[in-house]
Amino acid sequence: MSRISVSLPADLLTELDRMVESRGYDSRSRAIGEMVNYQLAEHKRSLGNEVMAGTLTLLYNRATRGLQGRLADIQYHHVAEVISSLHVHLTEDQMLEVILVQGPATKLQAITHEMLAQRGVITGRLQLLAAVIPPCMRRLPVETGNAGNQSIDWISHGTTPQPHSPALFLWEESLPGGCHWSGIIRRGNVLRLTDLSGRANVSALFYNAEEKLERYNMPDTLKAQHTAHLTTGHALYSDMGHVLCSVINDSCGWHDTVCGVTNAEMVKAKYGEATYQTHRNAMYRNGRDGLLIELGKWGLGKRDVVPNANFFSKAVADEAGRLHFDETNSRPGAYVDLRFEMNVLVVLSAAPHPLDSRPDYAPGDVMLTAWKSGTSGADDVCRNSCAENQRGFYQTEILFR
Repeated sequence: MSRISVSLPADLLTELDRMVESRGYDSRSRAIGEMVNYQLAEHKRSLGNEVMAGTLTLLYNRATRGLQGRLADIQYHHVAEVISSLHVHLTEDQMLEVILVQGPATKLQAITHEMLAQRGVITGRLQLLAAVIPPCMRRLPVETGNAGNQSIDWISHGTTPQPHSPALFLWEESLPGGCHWSGIIRRGNVLRLTDLSGRANVSALFYNAEEKLERYNMPDTLKAQHTAHLTTGHALYSDMGHVLCSVINDSCGWHDTVCGVTNAEMVKAKYGEATYQTHRNAMYRNGRDGLLIELGKWGLGKRDVVPNANFFSKAVADEAGRLHFDETNSRPGAYVDLRFEMNVLVVLSAAPHPLDSRPDYAPGDVMLTAWKSGTSGADDVCRNSCAENQRGFYQTEILFR
């Protein structure tokens, strides 16, 4: 801390002391420091190109037709500046949304004006700080190995390195067991899911990021490829016959498509109750609520929940047709690589599988890793796994010509 002297008129000093007392500051220095920070933030904002962090607070009428979707689309189009958002239901119709942002001040102001101009927005305010947010995603260290006489680079992930140039690496993020995540994965990128403990289950939903009414369709995916599960070579179809993503690598071998997702009643009946008030982050989470929380961030809700995929989980039927959970299906380090053939909104929950037969609530952690891969070629294993996939890939590629 540096010490400076400040000269003030007597009446101004008296007013300062009154404010210090009324606001509960422990010293004049704290009060003056806050005022200086505020003025510095205002100064940087006036400069225009200074990178700043802050919050955009919106109050709007959630009943306004299409408003939540439009606000979500604006955030999607400014994904580099929008870090996260929080929604709070104030009344039956009014919603408070707090959006964490970072970027050039002029761009953040433009985003604010665009949102405030939407019909149904009651009021809003952008509050910027003279600070920046540390990177949310961390880059992995690049290791170098040798394959014959050729030097290769890879992003090392435990025992499952993925060969590719470090320039293609996008991001990596941990998804704790029971928690949820959502984000846009663009066409030509790969998302790897890695089971870190051998007990992971990842319930997943997929939506066309450009038109969210188009979403993953489990029946079409299965009947088109004559399968009841997902593994290498399979494509995940939308209800419009387009390929949302495809499984290009899979060390697990079987991913459930038919058992759905846990809900609050199922988790309570099986594991007991552990709320946030009593257990904080060790609370028992269920898959359905996790998916709904993430869907709400994109203007979607209960009516948008469709049959999901469950990665790393396997359920098999006995002779009587009863489904049984296979506890040995996955293992620590097992992974599945999804290459995206469209720009896709991905919604994930790492809550336990609904048929998980283990008595303790201990969902496994998952690592999410993304990199640029490019689109499928003529000899692609997923494209050529069946005639229907050849048609599906063709119909999807037409959208991007």
